[in-house]
Amino acid sequence: MDETKGWTMEAREISIGKLIPYDNNPRRNDESVPNVMASIAEFGFRVPIIVNAEYVVIAGHTRLKAAEQLGMEKVPCIVVKDLSKEQEAALRIADNKTAELSEWDYEKLKRELAEIVDIDMTEFGFSAGLMEDLESLTKFDLGVEGDFKITIMTDDSEAVEKCKAIAESYGMGVKE
Repeated sequence: MDETKGWTMEAREISIGKLIPYDNNPRRNDESVPNVMASIAEFGFRVPIIVNAEYVVIAGHTRLKAAEQLGMEKVPCIVVKDLSKEQEAALRIADNKTAELSEWDYEKLKRELAEIVDIDMTEFGFSAGLMEDLESLTKFDLGVEGDFKITIMTDDSEAVEKCKAIAESYGMGVKE
């Protein structure tokens, strides 16, 4: 049992047969299952599934599907018993949404990828020509001074100019 800031959780391995996928999971994840399977096969099961006291999955549906397809019998889980149903629903959604809010630092990504020579990163969803793509892309942000930001990366200079013109016509800032 770990108690941090009043949170109570228990980490342990649980039989896959006991885990219950949440039937109203709003995330469509079937297409990413092969990539997660490849990650588990390469690195091991490093991120536990989060379940409630009844073993209903709160976060980790894709990892569960990948583990099932890999024929695993048990998976690491974090059992949380101190969340209300509302908090479970909020965590389920926040866990996925917060990942969407991140963006790549493409210069750092290029440096990291350059160091990886013996592992096929396409198995984890990266394109085969990613390094070449990163070199040729023009990155610019629209609306950086407003309430939102749209980042566009393309190697099509005509598309860049069209997007900039549209953004400026709506009074959006453009930052390269």
